[in-house]
Amino acid sequence: MAMCSSSSGKFQWDRCKDWLIDIPGDFELDPDLCCIYRVPKHIRKVNEEAYTPQIVSIGPFHYGKEELEFTEKQKGRYVREFSRRTTDEKCEQVLAFVKYNEKRIRNSYAETCKLESHEYVKMILRDAIFIIELIRRNGNDASDSLLSIPAQKIALTLDLLLLENQLPYFLLENLYELITGSPSTSFSGLCFHFFVDHLFNSTPVAEETNFKHFTDLQRIALVEGHLEQTSQQLSGALVEGHLEQTSQQLHRLDDVDLPSAAKLRESGVKFKRVDEPRRSLLDIKFERDELEIPQLKVQDGTETILRNIMVLEQCHDDYETLVCDYVELLDSLIDTKSDLDLLIKEGIICNCMGDSTATVSLFNKLCTNILLYRVHYQGISNQLKVHYDSSWNHTSTKLKSVYFSDLWRGTATVAAALILLLTFIQTISSVMH
Repeated sequence: MAMCSSSSGKFQWDRCKDWLIDIPGDFELDPDLCCIYRVPKHIRKVNEEAYTPQIVSIGPFHYGKEELEFTEKQKGRYVREFSRRTTDEKCEQVLAFVKYNEKRIRNSYAETCKLESHEYVKMILRDAIFIIELIRRNGNDASDSLLSIPAQKIALTLDLLLLENQLPYFLLENLYELITGSPSTSFSGLCFHFFVDHLFNSTPVAEETNFKHFTDLQRIALVEGHLEQTSQQLSGALVEGHLEQTSQQLHRLDDVDLPSAAKLRESGVKFKRVDEPRRSLLDIKFERDELEIPQLKVQDGTETILRNIMVLEQCHDDYETLVCDYVELLDSLIDTKSDLDLLIKEGIICNCMGDSTATVSLFNKLCTNILLYRVHYQGISNQLKVHYDSSWNHTSTKLKSVYFSDLWRGTATVAAALILLLTFIQTISSVMH
């Protein structure tokens, strides 16, 4: 049944009248499905631009904004090109899937949308086709201005990672499989390739990994490998009979005032950049006076991405605040420009922003108005504080810096000590004789 075809045989999106159903009232939000949230006002006001789309609106939260009208026209172009090469039957199947799942899609959002069924389904369908087409064209269509102009693509990609600017992933994946039949490349693989330059972990997530939307994909790329490593560490602790001690270390809720990086250096803490390819960014260790931290590349989109992941953790009850705790630890280490310069020198921070003052300000503001449990790195914080509070560590570090800072000074110190010792022995020998 060609229910939406014109006499020319082409699919007409606006003529699909017979599938319209007026649904009275609002959908009741389902907490088990809800995963796309409005950024709370007290968090948004710290840096509103980091949560607001600059080029493209996806989904209902920013729908209809005049300043995003240019990309709305690009969406229309993408839909027209899609409909030209797709059969009417396939278009009807795509439309039917969106309509059938309308309630589930609506329930994915933490805020009720007032759009009636026809306009809502049309909006979701338009945005879904746009995203699928965009990701499929990535790297294959050099003539497309949205993808061929680097600045445009970067801004567009960041917009697609904003928490308020999401479509539920189940919708995109199912439509992709419906459109392509039996695809040779999974949609999750295409998504990872599209966002790879903005992912903190360049190791692809497993195809069977479940994520709720693109912001969640970002978080999982950060967290997934770390959880595996933490599980292995806990298993080792269990074998050695230290599980109880490890658990207490991970879950102590003491509010530790952690000294900054430069102050920790004064107590003898060494900072080591971790270069293991598959090691998660979150996998930080403190062993034998050495704090191991994987390198974080700070660039223009870093603040936006981190902020949106952190808000997702704040809003979604099922998630531990692993990324929030990680950012809070970095915030504690980076208090002033001297702290940042130290971490840059050790290769732990790669500052692509250029302005060190702006980078320090970035870290100092990321946790503003964020609810912090300080659980995940509490053990490391406690160990660092104990190390810093030791007067012996400060004294020995100062002695090393003054008398053994390099080979020549160390050699001179040893020689002077030997001369002093020999002089003392000679003096004692003279007295005894």
